[in-house]
Amino acid sequence: MTKDIIEDYKTLSIFFLKKKWYLKELLSFNAWTITWSIWWNEILKLWFSINLQSKIKYISVYNNYIENKIILKQSKCNYWWYRYWFICPISWIRCWILYMQEDGQFACRKALNLAYIDQNRSKKWRVFNNFFPYEDIAENLYKTIKYKHRNGKLTRKYKKYLRLMRI
Repeated sequence: MTKDIIEDYKTLSIFFLKKKWYLKELLSFNAWTITWSIWWNEILKLWFSINLQSKIKYISVYNNYIENKIILKQSKCNYWWYRYWFICPISWIRCWILYMQEDGQFACRKALNLAYIDQNRSKKWRVFNNFFPYEDIAENLYKTIKYKHRNGKLTRKYKKYLRLMRI
């Protein structure tokens, strides 16, 4: 049974919020916009605000369809500070990354039954992948090769393909 792949979903992560300094308690009200686009064509726009001043900390995410309130929890770290976690609105599990469903709701990987690409592959493929780790890259490169030889010499792309395949 194959599961949906994580790469097909839009994500909201604690790491991203921390990297952009959105999780600072100094500001009483924080509001920002996240936009996903391909070649400058806007696909999806999210507005979110973070409330860290109240007793129950939460993030409100608004898109065209729905408003989500996602609870944020803190846990102590070994280095004198604390770490934030999302509480999944569906499974109530704490997690670092939430994935957006088609209906605009956010949930964790376990609640949506998502998997990484390699988790959908058989164990035989995983063993094969240990011996040939660049097989996928080499296969995609091979599809783009027009000529293997030019003027009696190997082309650069074909040499790269042979290097990846260790031939």
